[in-house]
Amino acid sequence: MMGAIHGLTYALDNIILEVCGTIRHTERNKTKSHEQRKEDISGLVWRGGTALNELHKTR
Repeated sequence: MMGAIHGLTYALDNIILEVCGTIRHTERNKTKSHEQRKEDISGLVWRGGTALNELHKTR
């Protein structure tokens, strides 16, 4: 049980760090269009969902 909790915490930490990094990068790069920003966010959501799915498989 502790291994699953540790794995979930690790996965969520990585997702949060990636989201924060993308937001910071987007703020610096104001030339991105709205569509490009939407693609960035949807990519993050997809990768986050994939990470959580992989974690669920290992339980």
